[in-house]
Amino acid sequence: MTSEKFSKSIAKTAGILATATLTVATPALADYTRPDTYSGEAGPTRDAEEATIVPFLESARVAPRAGVWTVTPERPTWCNRPFKPFRARKVTDAERMMRELERIGDAAAFSCTWPDDPNQQAWTANRLQMLVNQYGMPRARLHEYMRAQTAKAGKSRASRGRGGSDEAACPFADSSLDLPAEKDTKYVLRGLFCGDRVSFLTRPMWQADRNHELDPLLRVSLMYYAFRLNYSGIDDTLEKGELDIDSVLGNEDMLAHWAFFRRDVDKLNDEEFFSKAGEFSISDENWAKTIEIYYTLKGYLRLIENAFAQISQRVPELGPMINEVPIQAYDTWVEQYTAHRAHVDRVYTIEDALQTQRRRDMEGCSEMATGAWQSFAATQNPKTQEDVEAIAASPVGYALLAGLYMCEQFHDNEFATAAIGNVLENSALQRGPRTAAVLAMYEAVRIARNENGRFPFEGKLAFNTAQNRGGLYEVSAPYANGGGSQARAWGKVQSVSKANGMVTVTFKRETTTEPIYNCVETNKVHRIAADGTIVYRKNCTQTGTREVVVSADPIIVTEARAEGIKKNAYVTAILELAGDERNGYPTAVFKSAKQEKMVAYFGVALR
Repeated sequence: MTSEKFSKSIAKTAGILATATLTVATPALADYTRPDTYSGEAGPTRDAEEATIVPFLESARVAPRAGVWTVTPERPTWCNRPFKPFRARKVTDAERMMRELERIGDAAAFSCTWPDDPNQQAWTANRLQMLVNQYGMPRARLHEYMRAQTAKAGKSRASRGRGGSDEAACPFADSSLDLPAEKDTKYVLRGLFCGDRVSFLTRPMWQADRNHELDPLLRVSLMYYAFRLNYSGIDDTLEKGELDIDSVLGNEDMLAHWAFFRRDVDKLNDEEFFSKAGEFSISDENWAKTIEIYYTLKGYLRLIENAFAQISQRVPELGPMINEVPIQAYDTWVEQYTAHRAHVDRVYTIEDALQTQRRRDMEGCSEMATGAWQSFAATQNPKTQEDVEAIAASPVGYALLAGLYMCEQFHDNEFATAAIGNVLENSALQRGPRTAAVLAMYEAVRIARNENGRFPFEGKLAFNTAQNRGGLYEVSAPYANGGGSQARAWGKVQSVSKANGMVTVTFKRETTTEPIYNCVETNKVHRIAADGTIVYRKNCTQTGTREVVVSADPIIVTEARAEGIKKNAYVTAILELAGDERNGYPTAVFKSAKQEKMVAYFGVALR
């Protein structure tokens, strides 16, 4: 008896990959009898009418995908309990079994019904070849995966030697002592190991991008869910074996995710991941899921890399933008972070304290953050205002200045947050090495797009890697355009007096001149603006002067911010009026009232 319908059903199940080679035949049920080698205590009755599904599947051959190993028939090593045979008395029964066997857990159990039978071993090899083609699992990991699936199918959850069981407590439960970053990490890891649903990643990705030293479990979890939550049809894509090029062209989000995780792709290591994962006690069901998640991620990353490689063959300029550029930006961040780690980590302490409202940890943060920002900026040898702005827009410089902003915001120093916000709000939101990689890639893409309107990507900031949540790194500078008690002061310094870490600055009343400049944009990139626009440096030439009457009341500034302020210097500052006092935040200091030579900008000395 043959059935065209059944043949198609087999082909549908076996033909997971478009590259698979299939030859399907359907022998009559009565033509096949099973030898008495059932894995249970007693073999079944040898009856031609109780033939299993195997003869209908054994001739469906799946070819290995290029680059993966070939699965050969062998006795299953994962059978930890006996399973009753699957029996089919008619074709409709066989079709039902076919549908059941599409589930890997049922297929794992089915492979253990007649483990010594060569025909069943042949069918099992075909089914495993589909898995290898789809996920690229090595042999040992594949057998471990099947062992966990068999335990799950048998409802036994037999221990893998790690104490895994249905009742095993999730090892990543929240604690009242956890810092926000730790809670976000556990949230993602519960999705990987405990079967919890992961539905958002903005905060976890923001927290994880503090530095480059990611736990291998967190790295895999973040990468998997970043792609799983943002791109549909991943499983279908893996079954197909390729990513549609048209779905990648112009996909700004995928380009950004790839750049964000570009260095982490290189750091994926099977042994490191599973060795770390093996330290925790989780159920076999979740262990099987963990293995599947890991190789789903690796398989999908491989398809993305192949798709970008194909696009780069058509658009050679894209190749460095998706590889060398983000890697170099990532490595540069690591170098700067390593050199200034104490300062940056202290800023992260401010961030944690702000989130947990631990006021004692915020004491003295202004002086500390100001010193950290000035020390880092000094190492960059700035000569102009533009140099300082570029430092503020750099990954580490931004983090330090943003830390100072958070501190001043916590202490309600509106004049200081207004001053700092004026600088930060004009820069793209930085965070850590991965955000730096994305922004560097965006800069290269936007330059290419400006030069060639047909370049397939625009470099839009569609995927914001560093979104603000809960007031963190909010740099909109609410007083930047005036309002409240915020005001500005400027003038020629008449006297400077210091007492208890504070500096009182008085100004002369006089009529003076200030220069008028004509500025022309150059082709040298200055920074990326908050909206993703590339800002180029300018060459400015003085074209004249104008008379102004300068008059200002005295101001009080911290000694740490008084860089360059002395008699006859010309100072601009943002103020907060507090009773009879005028607290100030110096923004620019010039050598003289002519404003020809700036000597300090935002507390940073210019060389």
